[in-house]
Amino acid sequence: MRPTRLDKTYKTPPAFKLSTAEIKKLKIWAEAKVPYFIDEFSYDKVLRDKIRAHLDYAKRRTNIDFHELTEPPKDENERWVFFVNRRGQLDCKDYSTKSFTNSGVQKVTVGYDCLRLRHGGPMAAIVLALLGVPPQHNSPDCREFITIYGSNILPEKSSLFKLLENDEWLFHDFHYDYNSAGHYPAHKYTANGERTIDVRSDKYKTVSILN
Repeated sequence: MRPTRLDKTYKTPPAFKLSTAEIKKLKIWAEAKVPYFIDEFSYDKVLRDKIRAHLDYAKRRTNIDFHELTEPPKDENERWVFFVNRRGQLDCKDYSTKSFTNSGVQKVTVGYDCLRLRHGGPMAAIVLALLGVPPQHNSPDCREFITIYGSNILPEKSSLFKLLENDEWLFHDFHYDYNSAGHYPAHKYTANGERTIDVRSDKYKTVSILN
C-alpha cells in the first residue's frame, strides 16, 4: 500500500556559514538579495502579478529579499533575474542550479502553464533552483529513501535525476523531504509509462514520524 503524504508544519530554513568559495560554487546570492525584472512584452499585468505573487510567497517563507527593478541593469556584470518568454512558451522549462551563473543576467523562461497554481508547483521548483537549492531527489543519500528507475527515464532527461556529491549538498543534517517543491513525482519524465521514482515506504514512515 502506498504511503500517504502527511501534512507538515513549516520550519524556518536553516542558516549556513559559508566561505566565499562555497558561496560561489553553490551560486548563493550575496546577502540573500535577488533583484529581478519582468519583461512586459512577455507577460501581461495578470501574469506579471502572478510571478510577483510567487516571489513574494517565497520571500515570506525564506526571508530571501526578492525585489523588483524598475528597469534592467546596464552593468553587464551585475547579477539579476530576467523573467522573459518572448516565444510564448506554455510548458515549464527545466532548470537546475547548473542553469545559472554568479554574475550577469539570469534568464528565466516561465511558461504560462507554470503560473496556474497560486503557490508551489513548477514555479516553486524554478525558484529553488534559482536560489542554489537542488531538488531533494538529487541529494547524495536519496537512494536510502527512494528508488530511481534509470531504464524508465527519457534519455534526454536522465541528467536531472543524477546524485550530487556531498560537497554540493548543504542539507545533510536534515531529514529527507518527500514534500519538497523540487522533488519529482513518481512518473516524472517517464519514457514508457512506468515509474521513474518510487518511495521506500519503510523509510518514508520513519522520516514522517520524526518530522
